[in-house]
Amino acid sequence: MGYIDPNVVFALHDVSIIAIMIVVVGGVATYWGPFVGAVIMVVLAESIRSIPGLGAAHQTLFGILLIVIIIVLPNGIVGDYKKLKRLFRLHGAAS
Repeated sequence: MGYIDPNVVFALHDVSIIAIMIVVVGGVATYWGPFVGAVIMVVLAESIRSIPGLGAAHQTLFGILLIVIIIVLPNGIVGDYKKLKRLFRLHGAAS
């Protein structure tokens, strides 16, 4: 029992990593954050899985999503909901 398999510990389909991504994407310390994050992550995972020939690139897409969320919305989608509303309101007014 002294062996750690990197493919098992660091796999994106592992429950612990997906759980962390769900909370970060949805919003930490919010009531609706994990629900919103779970919906987004499941829809995204299934959409990516349906693309033929993508292979291991889904890991890159999840990584990019995580980096963008952390930089743009550090409190998650629910935690920065007011910031998102302002962003889309300004974008809609500019069009």
